Amino acid sequence: GQWETTGVGQMGPYRMVGAFIAVEAPRRLAHTWTVVGAPGGVSTVAYDLEPAGRGTRLTLHHAGLKVAPICEATLKGWETSLTRLAELMRG
Repeated sequence: GQWETTGVGQMGPYRMVGAFIAVEAPRRLAHTWTVVGAPGGVSTVAYDLEPAGRGTRLTLHHAGLKVAPICEATLKGWETSLTRLAELMRG
């Protein structure tokens, strides 16, 4: 299937689109990632999940980013998103 999202980040409003390329419940999800209108083309994101004690370890792999400003903004976006996810999971 396809996915799409919009938001406002460090570089202003954005729109991202992609397609799911691997769905291996409950351990892996992977998709393409394109920032519409930005240089750099398509990259890929994979989320790997594995048991870790009483919880789950999430490992994120984002490959194929080619343009420095997009790389930097994406890094900050992942840091913000994953920090917020950890806060939500702690309750």
